[in-house]
Amino acid sequence: AVKDPALQAEAMKSLARLYQTEAPWDGSWWETRPDTHGPYYKSANWAESNRVAGYLGEFVASSNPAIAKAAVAQIGFCRVTEAAPQLAKLAQTSGPLQMDAARAIVQLKADDPAVAAALEKIALDEAQDANLRGDAADALVRVSGDQGFDLLFHIATAVAQQKNPPARVVDAVANGVKMRKAIDALDKMVELTKSDQQPIRAAAAQTIVRVDKPECKAAVEKMWQDNDPRQIDALLTALSRTKKENGEPMLARIRPLLDEKRKETR
Repeated sequence: AVKDPALQAEAMKSLARLYQTEAPWDGSWWETRPDTHGPYYKSANWAESNRVAGYLGEFVASSNPAIAKAAVAQIGFCRVTEAAPQLAKLAQTSGPLQMDAARAIVQLKADDPAVAAALEKIALDEAQDANLRGDAADALVRVSGDQGFDLLFHIATAVAQQKNPPARVVDAVANGVKMRKAIDALDKMVELTKSDQQPIRAAAAQTIVRVDKPECKAAVEKMWQDNDPRQIDALLTALSRTKKENGEPMLARIRPLLDEKRKETR
């Protein structure tokens, strides 16, 4: 067996590259922002993918710190999702691989349930590095579909309950909210307009006021009537960031607020 750690690390890079192969071209063109992460433009599993993932997992458990560290890095770079539970455990355990495991998880594809669960733990872990938490949150909020919205709503609610979440995390969640269509989950989006984190509630309100549909207009009208200071703040902020025609019908609501005494709406 090879005993030279440097040579083992290089061999591991070659092994990790064999985890997947280049997917055959399906006739479609790249999107405007193709995934340039690598090592392939569009990867696909093959007959030995699980076997390679198993080998890499064994290297993570190596007694040699350099080998274990290199294995974790390659798992992240090559997005070996089978290793997500193993990395999640390392990321939650104090030790020499904790930060490396957390960084590797952030590189994995977040639409895998095991990866999403690990990312959520990192994003909400107040003991983690703020930028790493932000990267985890950013990966989470980009998951598409119903699963993605459920993840987004859950993490937005949890972040709002934390005493002093880093701006990097709050902004990542707010950006995720802004990317969504309010009409797809209007009740949840309205709930987010009550968030204790101003960027999140403003983003939620922005997704609602920009939609010209009866359901969204009714939701906005109800927020004006309920007069919750957080929702009023969210609406006012959102209107300053949306098209002029979205705000004009609400001028009658806005003018009386010029004399508002509450700090949130002043």
